[in-house]
Amino acid sequence: ANGILPCNVLAFINMENRDADPDELRVSVAPIPGPQTDIVPRSSAKLQPLLDSTAKYSAEKCFASVVQLFVWKTEPDYLMPWQMKHQKSSTSSGFIIDGGWILTNAHCVEHATSILVRRHGMATKFPATVITIGFDWDLAILTVPDPKFWIGSVPLEFDDVPNLQEPCLVIGYPLGGESICVTQGVVSRVEVGHHFQREPLMVLQIDAAINPGNSGGPAVKEGKVVGVAFSKISSADNVGYLIATPIVLHFLQDVQRQGTARGVCSLGVDAQDLENPHLREYCSVGESQTGLYVRHVSELSPAHGVLKRADVILAIDGVSIENDGTIEFRKGQRILCNHIVTMKFPGDTCHLRILREGKESEIDVTVGVPERLVPFHFSTYPPTPLQYYVFGGLVFLPLSLRYMQQLTRKRKLPLGLFRYAGCPEEGPSQSGEQIVILAQILAANLNMGYRGMHNRRVLRVNSQPVYSLDNLARIVMTCTDKYVRFEVEGAGDVVLLKESAEAAEQEILVMHNIKHASSAARIANSLVSAADGVQPPKRPRVY
Repeated sequence: ANGILPCNVLAFINMENRDADPDELRVSVAPIPGPQTDIVPRSSAKLQPLLDSTAKYSAEKCFASVVQLFVWKTEPDYLMPWQMKHQKSSTSSGFIIDGGWILTNAHCVEHATSILVRRHGMATKFPATVITIGFDWDLAILTVPDPKFWIGSVPLEFDDVPNLQEPCLVIGYPLGGESICVTQGVVSRVEVGHHFQREPLMVLQIDAAINPGNSGGPAVKEGKVVGVAFSKISSADNVGYLIATPIVLHFLQDVQRQGTARGVCSLGVDAQDLENPHLREYCSVGESQTGLYVRHVSELSPAHGVLKRADVILAIDGVSIENDGTIEFRKGQRILCNHIVTMKFPGDTCHLRILREGKESEIDVTVGVPERLVPFHFSTYPPTPLQYYVFGGLVFLPLSLRYMQQLTRKRKLPLGLFRYAGCPEEGPSQSGEQIVILAQILAANLNMGYRGMHNRRVLRVNSQPVYSLDNLARIVMTCTDKYVRFEVEGAGDVVLLKESAEAAEQEILVMHNIKHASSAARIANSLVSAADGVQPPKRPRVY
């Protein structure tokens, strides 16, 4: 939907374009531009001297502030959440900013077990620690405790969004060598795109070469940062993307205010374009009026009860919205109206001018970070174990886009789950609501005859609706009936004798080398181990 909320289906499908390198970033679907050159646009030779002088000045000034990251990471296995994947390493880029911080991409340091950084011109690698990770922005902040690292360092400053065809440099440590690398190009496009995990944010498209390893490095114009390299389209020539500085500064301000990144804000409204004349007539929209048609309002949104279905949002904070959902950004440039909302902080207010049943009115709506029935992942910082629950060899877990992505790579994603790849229109009806699935069936005599019923949503347990994994586990554990019956969407019922399932539990777990029957037991065990000097995970979460 080209409205207040993004359509994550496109972003999910396009994640499959990532190659195996952990530094290769997700890329969203975007219009493929026309042919572009490697360094200088074909537009004119007049820009050539300007680019050359800019490159020499900007690059030399910024070299000392750009760092190379050496990261070792161990990612969780979303298909078998009781274990981790094998360790792998990657290199990426970052740069020094004010406050003794290093800015880089979230995907560069997510699940990191060890991070070393090295400045340009230094031979020594220094251990770095993570201050916070903003998954919604794909940004992270690091620091280096050793004061020797900071000797002679100069933090980079930020500049405003550059104009189209303005030259810029991308500095980092991409594959192909060990030393610093500089590529140059021009800004090809400024847009608010679906390149992120949650809401669409402002990005810059450039024709400078961006390759694995460039992620987290700065793009500079005349010595100031205009964006952070984070993405490319592998199937196109010289189509790279930068996180625009307004988004970066918004992330940094949130961290400075709260000490952590809380997430990208939304109205919690699903809206659609209002270009069809019949839809406009249905909403009593006048010839001079333009806006977005409200299709659904999330029950957990602050806008619930304020906005209604079939309302038309005409303007946000005094900025008029066109029928295609765009607003004027600069002369001759339009971007999605989401940008106004995503630049706010949780608890801020949006002033809306709406049309309801042919009458205009003005309302105020508080914005916040929305909950999703199907989140991209369950990553938190500090990290917590993935959620799962095993009963009678049946493995239950909450659905996430990461889980579906991993299934898709194995070409095992059923159509029944694919429909949840986007944002289900109904949204969560209560806080903490999840889509719980029967992920797999660990083979045992107890559950014979139920093969092929996995990777489907669990609707009810003993006729009680399932709202979350915690809810399912509690229903099973407190059940006093002889049998436990799971209603599986599109497959039928799975019925197990509770006494037999509980008796066979330990044997099934040992057979499949699973230490704990649930993530809750795994966390509880770590808390007990703390008495023996083992540090428990921070902020433990049930299931």
